[in-house]
Amino acid sequence: MKLTLTYVNREQKTSKAGKPYTSLSIKAQEYGDRFINGFGNQDNANWAVGQSVEVNVVEKPYNGKNYLNFEMPKIADKVNDLAKEFNSIGLKLGVLNTKIDKILGHLAGHTRLDVTSDGKPLPNFSKPVAQKVAEDVGNVMPDEIDADSIPF
Repeated sequence: MKLTLTYVNREQKTSKAGKPYTSLSIKAQEYGDRFINGFGNQDNANWAVGQSVEVNVVEKPYNGKNYLNFEMPKIADKVNDLAKEFNSIGLKLGVLNTKIDKILGHLAGHTRLDVTSDGKPLPNFSKPVAQKVAEDVGNVMPDEIDADSIPF
């Protein structure tokens, strides 16, 4: 999830086992005034207020309270997201390529377009207009035609 940072605080700490680590507390527009905690590393070492960052936020209960923790996205997750995005782009390019081929074929005189410039189907002009009007209005004498019954 993308977060916009409103607060960033790093603290150097030592674990119970005696190993040093960096504790990173952040706040984000998306979570208001709630702290989101995690570990500092080389991927988030340059985070600053105002920056948009990609993290996985998890709510975890601890001592009767719910806390927000963040984890850095795993490389496999990033690769999967990129693969989905590339697949989507590929599908869109395929559709565009088909449309471009159709237009080029029309411009070269090989094919006829079956839609207007705004994408609507072309009207069927295969029947003469008078025949079409006669079919729509019916076979009536001109003096029997009501102007409101004409379909155009």
